[in-house]
Amino acid sequence: MMMYSDTLDAVLIFLQALLWGGAIYIIWAKNRLFGLFCMVLYLYLLPTEITYRFFHHFADDYWGRDVWYDFYGFVSLSLLSLFLFFSFSKSKNRVYNVVYKKKSSNKWIGYGIVILFSIISSYYLFTNINLITYHSLVENGSEGYELNSITITDTLVKSLPAFVILPLLTLEKKSILIKLFAIYNIMLFFSYAFITGNRSDMLGFFMILALLWLYGRELKLKQILIVGVSALLFIYIATQMSSLRGIEDGGSLAETLLKQDYMAPAYNIIGVQAKNIVAPYAVVSSQILKMFPSMGGEWLYITISPKIFGVEFTASQSAGFHPFTEGYLFAGFFGFLYNGIIIGALLKLWNRFMQTNNKLFNRFMFALMGCLFFALIRAQSINFIRFIFFEFLPVSFIYAQLNNVSIHYLGFFQTRKK
Repeated sequence: MMMYSDTLDAVLIFLQALLWGGAIYIIWAKNRLFGLFCMVLYLYLLPTEITYRFFHHFADDYWGRDVWYDFYGFVSLSLLSLFLFFSFSKSKNRVYNVVYKKKSSNKWIGYGIVILFSIISSYYLFTNINLITYHSLVENGSEGYELNSITITDTLVKSLPAFVILPLLTLEKKSILIKLFAIYNIMLFFSYAFITGNRSDMLGFFMILALLWLYGRELKLKQILIVGVSALLFIYIATQMSSLRGIEDGGSLAETLLKQDYMAPAYNIIGVQAKNIVAPYAVVSSQILKMFPSMGGEWLYITISPKIFGVEFTASQSAGFHPFTEGYLFAGFFGFLYNGIIIGALLKLWNRFMQTNNKLFNRFMFALMGCLFFALIRAQSINFIRFIFFEFLPVSFIYAQLNNVSIHYLGFFQTRKK
């Protein structure tokens, strides 16, 4: 009877993966940004479903099999809700005429910003190199409760791909010096990533390279094979990086593959379901107060982690917070509707920034957004808005100066059909 139940549950997971894979294919054909997000979203759900149901001894907390069925149903309906939102929302082909070539050149401003950013990042990294480890970041919180040298270093070096490397890689003309400078910053970023055992940021950087290469290409078998082999290679590297965090190898192949960063965020969904935590006021207040750093308030994962696990976690401890958790906190099981509508609407807002009249700028934004997806899937949905202010606007300003264009940001609210 037990074996029959295990087989049935394995079939349920397989059917969900098969159906969502088909949904991703449909969404990708309609909009690559949406399709990419749906792939990353599911990457942080499927391992958790498998782990909790069949390998729950890998995790510290287990609340019984019945909770798994609730989790499976909630995730399935949330995915369906998101798919239906993308399928039935209006999808007119629009272009935002906001990018214009400038007569006068201000490239020196763009170069000045990236050089200064790189110098400051290098200074903090080299002066704090002996203090920085995975555990020191956990103790200080990489999200930064205190403005100290470790958190400043972490913030600066993690921002190199967006604020320095990506703008340099997307320059129309690159001299030897620019190429060497880009390589230096790539080496700086990866040195830090290896020191801290930070796999998610490394994956985000590889996503930048992949999307710059894939943009505008017809997805054929060759592209699929190259991306697939690269993904497998990265997964292998990621599984070997536990030693850099001072974590002993679990031994079994299943634990090595499943007990990674992508398992923990969705475990919060199971936790709030097991404890039946519904707190709509906490969701609304956190979303409003966390829109800007100076407004205070608490992140939802800090609010719920003591209730679920008996200890307060931070994002730097690989606990994370899957955005689907937010839906359950807001409306209980019916939060699957919240997940489809809120996440779908925010992603459509993002999509505007890569539908301009300038294809090179669109390619640049596509790569930037893909890089940020891995941060989004580990945090609550207000980060869609925060990233517009703290990533899109400043990074696109750097791009504009380096490429001698101007961007009329208010124009994103004025549309014109192609």
